[in-house]
Amino acid sequence: MIEGERIVRQAASFILQFVLDDENWRLVGYARRPRRGSFFSRFLPRQRLERETRILQEFLCLTLAAISGWITHRELQPSQPEALLAPILEICLDGDGRGLWTTFRFPSREDAIRYVGSGTSQYAAAGPPREMANVFYQRMLPLLTETEKPRWLAYSVNLCVGSNSVLAVAPLAMDRAVGDGLIVVNVRTDEDVYLRVAKAVIQSVGTQDERRK
Repeated sequence: MIEGERIVRQAASFILQFVLDDENWRLVGYARRPRRGSFFSRFLPRQRLERETRILQEFLCLTLAAISGWITHRELQPSQPEALLAPILEICLDGDGRGLWTTFRFPSREDAIRYVGSGTSQYAAAGPPREMANVFYQRMLPLLTETEKPRWLAYSVNLCVGSNSVLAVAPLAMDRAVGDGLIVVNVRTDEDVYLRVAKAVIQSVGTQDERRK
């Protein structure tokens, strides 16, 4: 048997590493992940900062969706995938009480929970990798010029489709990290905001699985 707490830590670590990995930023046209503090960020052109922020937030949602899909296809005891996903969401946004949502440039914790819940559910419900790529592209679209759109369509496919995409890597990485076997889930007795978001995401994954049948 595998303790759920171990899964939570491994999944949160994978998600945050993916978001910050230079290789993944290269897939969307950057030489590396932008690194600067809030002081220097204020001197950037608004559009450039908005795009970087959107990518950061979309990487988070996309990776959470990939992990959510993995969770729903593992054997859990009890069979409550939302109870396993909720603490992963909490670590990624609250960071054990350190307000990690500020790292993703959300204006407030409430905005972070709302954006990530909605975005992750949209990716989770999309279906095959190419459909997830289209979701990423559509969510980036308001920040793109006409001449950039073809390039970003290709970026979206690079990010979501193929053996090196997060959708392919996430389940393999988690399986290697925790192994096979029954996962014992720590069930929350109170239905907090993260559990409600997790339920919505898991339901979206279920909707995708139903469409595939």
